[in-house]
Amino acid sequence: MGLEGDSTAKLSTNFIATWCVEDVTRLKGKKTRLTMSHVEGKDEFRFTISPLKTSDERGGASFGASGGRGTFEVKCLSDVPSCRLRALTVGKGSTRCVTHDFSLDGIMCRVPDVFDFIRACDQGSLTVKFHFDSFWR
Repeated sequence: MGLEGDSTAKLSTNFIATWCVEDVTRLKGKKTRLTMSHVEGKDEFRFTISPLKTSDERGGASFGASGGRGTFEVKCLSDVPSCRLRALTVGKGSTRCVTHDFSLDGIMCRVPDVFDFIRACDQGSLTVKFHFDSFWR
């Protein structure tokens, strides 16, 4: 099964990168971003949670000011990306479809939705799952 527009690419495996933010107070304080790195095969990623900016004043771009709401970015750090992001599950919420092929669409994926991280927490922690399709050429 090939990817659209590329008859030489073949889907080989699916994988899920899981990020658990165990200290939920990090989503309520003065921090302006949280990051995690993940390596899967030859692909390396950096996941970033950023708070929703509420004002231009000092502290207006913190998790505390945003009420724990914010966005996700996924950056592929590999020279030759070999996968695509296809979905995102935040906490106990539903899975949201995301379509971003790092080899065609660029190395940075900004997930367009705003998430309520505090509401998505389950028993004091936040779990985020990034669903990928990996392919080889």
